[in-house]
Amino acid sequence: MRLKQRLGRGRTVVAGEWGQLQAPEDVARDMEALRRALEEGRHRPSRLPQVVARFASKVIAVADRLGLRRVQCPVCGHKAFSYRPDVAGGVVVWNSRCAGCRAAARHRLFAVVVDASASRGDVGLHLAPERWLAEPVAALVETVLTLDIERAKVHVHADAQMLPFRDESVDLIVCSDVLEHIPDDALALDEFRRVLSSEGQAVIHVPVLVTKTLEYGYPDPLQHHHYRAYGPDVRDRFTAAGFSVTTSLAMGIGKRERRSAGLKVGDALFQLDRLPVS
Repeated sequence: MRLKQRLGRGRTVVAGEWGQLQAPEDVARDMEALRRALEEGRHRPSRLPQVVARFASKVIAVADRLGLRRVQCPVCGHKAFSYRPDVAGGVVVWNSRCAGCRAAARHRLFAVVVDASASRGDVGLHLAPERWLAEPVAALVETVLTLDIERAKVHVHADAQMLPFRDESVDLIVCSDVLEHIPDDALALDEFRRVLSSEGQAVIHVPVLVTKTLEYGYPDPLQHHHYRAYGPDVRDRFTAAGFSVTTSLAMGIGKRERRSAGLKVGDALFQLDRLPVS
């Protein structure tokens, strides 16, 4: 992977096949500065991003009513002028949510990348299930079991670090934006490999934000209670757990399809195939 470093706005960013990723030391520094400002009562979040996002959403809604259709959600099929913006981390995130079903870019990436016509087996395990992935996951296996450590309406209440399933009893695991919330992701990945059948596959999405994975050591409330920010080296964690990894980068999808689906250029979906024990 070729990466090119450049200096921009006082910080080092990395531009390459993953888009622009922030250096982990910059993230740690910025979060510490924000934490001090909050403790001292000096932080006053701007309302401007929310105002901009609401105004842009109204403009997009007008364009929709005029019949201007440039995008089509691969999750629900809704056609629109554009996807609606969100606000995250105090900035406007463009092309974020589908106006029809509210699917986020990561859900749309799953719908584009994962071949729903290819059966993955009998039993699928969907961790922290999101409604936008329910139908695509159900198309892949005969039976879907949902699992969460806290949520009420799931089939199984359990910790991903200690799955209550027999060895090689699951054919598919879907884990979207969950690993960053788990204290020991290596333990969870070991459990994934243990319960997957010999031909089983795990489909994983994590937000890739920094040039090298940054461990916080605790669930940081300033980072949506994540234990870490992942970098492209997350693939090394997957291979260390005994998987072969297929990385589907949004950047590698045709430009027209990528724009229609509203995918983030640096986003990626990981498909992990269980390697035999050597």
